[in-house]
Amino acid sequence: MVSMVTSISDNRKEVPEHVVDLLEIGTEHLADEQRADLVELLKDYADVFARSSDDLGYTTLVQHKLDTGSARPVKQSARRVPVQLRDQERELLKQMLDTGVIEPSASPWASPIVLVKKKNGGTRFCVDYRKVNALTEKDSYPIPRIADSLDAMTGARWFSTLDLASGYWQTQAVFDRFREAGLKLSPSKCKLFQRSVTYLGHVVSSEGVATDPEKIKAVSEWPRPQRLTDVRSFVGLCGYYRRFIRGFAEIASPLFKLTEKKQKFDWDEDCELAFSNLKTALTTARCWLIRKQW
Repeated sequence: MVSMVTSISDNRKEVPEHVVDLLEIGTEHLADEQRADLVELLKDYADVFARSSDDLGYTTLVQHKLDTGSARPVKQSARRVPVQLRDQERELLKQMLDTGVIEPSASPWASPIVLVKKKNGGTRFCVDYRKVNALTEKDSYPIPRIADSLDAMTGARWFSTLDLASGYWQTQAVFDRFREAGLKLSPSKCKLFQRSVTYLGHVVSSEGVATDPEKIKAVSEWPRPQRLTDVRSFVGLCGYYRRFIRGFAEIASPLFKLTEKKQKFDWDEDCELAFSNLKTALTTARCWLIRKQW
């Protein structure tokens, strides 16, 4: 135990401070040789990780464009900002100007600012682009299916939230791409060479795929729906994990029927039973779902 602690302490001194957590958190299972490789990786690619929230990357590889066709520019008036938030608004604007996130503009397009309170008490700077989005041509590029993304990790032993499938050399390739693009990674949101990771609402390990305990807790604590939107939200969350529920469509059929168009909200015994059975099915589902059983 003493030698292990000493080894970790020595490793800390070898890597830049802003990536120390990537070396320590969740990597206790690494052998000394593997830890040495991780130290070298972090030393070589420390520059692709942001040193602070102001250390933002900037890429010149692509210029983003919004295709609004022949639509006339949308110009909306600014919304009133509460007096107690005006200092924060000015501070956030200055911070974004200083870091190059935004720049002064004389565009005929204008969308209102929205300040949203974060869970930690801070303020998130948002812009209401709904009217612009309504005029924007949709990109039809297909999004990968979640099941396919999970299948792609079959057989992997080591996982990272940058590359969840191909291991050490692919991680280097990913870091190289970020470096070439001039983009930065947030160390606090990255994990390297883990035994298991949470990915797209699932826990993935070399054993297979399981539901995310936090999501299942939300299901188990879900209150009885009082309106149709509550039912849709509950069925949507359960449906996301339908692979783990044998006979999902049959169990949930009373709730599906309740959400049909022009259907009046009438929570009867069948709905209550379906609601209860879905909770039970998910909270008692097998922990792991191996790919060969999918």
